[in-house]
Amino acid sequence: MPFLGGYAIKFAVSFGAVSAFSAYLMTSLALVDEGWGGLWVCIGSASFIVGYSLSYWLVERKTECANSRLVLVGSLIAVLSHWLSWYGFLLVNYVQWKFFGKALDFDPIDPVMGLGVAWGYSLFSLAFLGWLSLPLAIFLSFNLQRP
Repeated sequence: MPFLGGYAIKFAVSFGAVSAFSAYLMTSLALVDEGWGGLWVCIGSASFIVGYSLSYWLVERKTECANSRLVLVGSLIAVLSHWLSWYGFLLVNYVQWKFFGKALDFDPIDPVMGLGVAWGYSLFSLAFLGWLSLPLAIFLSFNLQRP
């Protein structure tokens, strides 16, 4: 397994970095309050985790990789990374409130309920920002295609 230099790690680092950078720009330019400051970390790490996992198992390990598979994997990565980003953000807020006593402007959502709430948040964010992440994931799938 070529961990460094393989297709999956190149894709994951590229997609995670671009996602984290764009989230950082959006949260800093949108003048949101302090509670949203760590969202870019959740988005970058979730994009990396989902990008690496799916591109390794569905692209790099397969002997034949058609263009339709790259489009499908890129689409799945974009959708699932949105969900994992929101779930991670909800989980971080819950842990900070529950175990560290951080005061929040809202009632935190417990981790079990957060599974469904994250889908709602991700569908909402995909409607507004998915038009950026979906083509980006597909574009990176084709540009970093295996030799």
